[in-house]
Amino acid sequence: TDPIRNRRSFNLKNTPTPVLEDTIANQIAVEMGLMAPDVIPVKLFVNGAYSGVHYWQDVADESLLRRFRRMPGSIYSGDHMIQREAYDADGVGRIYAEAQFWEKDAARNAEQLEDRTDIESLIAAVNNPDNEAFRQYADDHLDITQFARFTALDRLLGGQHHDYTHNHKIYYDPYKGRFEPIEWDFAWWRVRRRLEDFDHVLYPLLTRVRQQPEFELKIQAQLWELLRDYPPNEIQRRLELNTARMRSGGSASLRWRNSQSSRVKMSFVTTPSERRPGATK
Repeated sequence: TDPIRNRRSFNLKNTPTPVLEDTIANQIAVEMGLMAPDVIPVKLFVNGAYSGVHYWQDVADESLLRRFRRMPGSIYSGDHMIQREAYDADGVGRIYAEAQFWEKDAARNAEQLEDRTDIESLIAAVNNPDNEAFRQYADDHLDITQFARFTALDRLLGGQHHDYTHNHKIYYDPYKGRFEPIEWDFAWWRVRRRLEDFDHVLYPLLTRVRQQPEFELKIQAQLWELLRDYPPNEIQRRLELNTARMRSGGSASLRWRNSQSSRVKMSFVTTPSERRPGATK
């Protein structure tokens, strides 16, 4: 089929989470320099019948790397809620215990599709009890600035969806030799009770990073910048603006036919970045 918005693959979700949560979070993520897919509320029509508001969500693959001007490299997905073996005897998720629970969604080239040495090295470092060894690995192979931004955004909005079990996507740059997080599925931050701790959820990599005082300081410095740039009234303004756009019906629509010759129309009702006002995607 012809590309839609220059994408040949995308997710269209009827999600139980409040509309605009992912949209606002990913807008901020992109503005602060993180890789994040477009997540856009769309009014969906199938064969002329209105099917409600759905989420358009980009996939995290080579196309995401191209849009964010990253070199081709590995993208791994840690998202195994439904696999029984992904939990230990106490019901704790094991995606950071073994590399086998990470699916490889992209590679530097076809020859690298089966090569998993990069993710295996990360999992080994996270599980190495030697703090000095982990610190050396992190200095050499983690983009700490990007991980600090990722964690600071979780703290700003009270993110509760990056945990021991799912919603982790990471990119490995084979030229720099470093891992970088991809913002993904930032849900439920508007409806669940805020906790008093910095982090609403923990996972083994974040726990190891927090054990390094300089890394924790970098996270808090990023959080301070976010609090300055995105105070509560700014978050509220974005929610109201995007809600108004959604209710107005948006300014663009697409049509295509699927393999069964059904007609599908999607009207885009918001834009992926507030720093591009008036842009039509």
